[in-house]
Amino acid sequence: MKKISEAKKLAEARKILFLTLILISIQAIIFFLPLEIKSKFALNTENPTILSFYLNHFTHFSLNHFLQNIFSFLFIMFLFIILSIKVKDNTKISKILFSATIILPILISASILLISSITNSKSNFLGFSSLLASFYSIFLVLLFNSYLKVPTSISTNFILSILSLYLAAYFFYFEKILTPTLKLLLLALIPLATFYFLLSVNQMLKLKILVVKRKVQVLLILSPFIILFFLFVPLFPMRIIQENSRVGIEAHYIGLIFGFFWVHVYNTLEKLKVKFTQYCKAGKHFRKQSQLENQV
Repeated sequence: MKKISEAKKLAEARKILFLTLILISIQAIIFFLPLEIKSKFALNTENPTILSFYLNHFTHFSLNHFLQNIFSFLFIMFLFIILSIKVKDNTKISKILFSATIILPILISASILLISSITNSKSNFLGFSSLLASFYSIFLVLLFNSYLKVPTSISTNFILSILSLYLAAYFFYFEKILTPTLKLLLLALIPLATFYFLLSVNQMLKLKILVVKRKVQVLLILSPFIILFFLFVPLFPMRIIQENSRVGIEAHYIGLIFGFFWVHVYNTLEKLKVKFTQYCKAGKHFRKQSQLENQV
């Protein structure tokens, strides 16, 4: 049984590694294309195309931007591989990541277009960081829900408090465009998010969820911030304008939100799938019984 379990874990780790190689390859291929070709992949808010709707997330114009995202991506995927080995029921990790890779870029692009239409802003967007942000959120949800088995209500408060603090950092990043109202909201958001963060940590400790050594306990609690530290450069780039296109930094936060909800969406769809399968089997069994009764 242990050998089978280990084999499953390794198989899941290989799937995650396979996805990592695919996504890096796509980004590398696009990066080395001539500028006139890959510039068509940037999402133009005035004239979006089907290709740019998806491929803008894998497009980079500068080597610095490309390498930052690649190294950060390797880091987060390395964490996923470790998680897949540690979690007992790990079979859904690669499925969540594969489905997120297919669906979330489209949802993020749609959100960018919606925001652009509301704010009447015109720009070209590109960069992998928004999907990277989604993976960060997905990792946090899986870490606290699947590995540490934190109740959903507590983990939700915990992760949402972190996302709120990230939002505060995002506002600080664009401090020059802050209105007095937004500054007040920001001042209110920081203590509120901090309160929920500490409340969630206290609940986890009371429920003895983090029954590990003190150092490991602290590491797990601070893990969202530690990981965010390593992802800080791609999520808060110093240079956001590249070849008349802009790194979609607001898309980073959208990616975080979608990543957080994606795990819950996936789990809900899986439950519906199980119920639908059971319903179909029950219907099939009922039809067979009816046929047998008719024959009699």
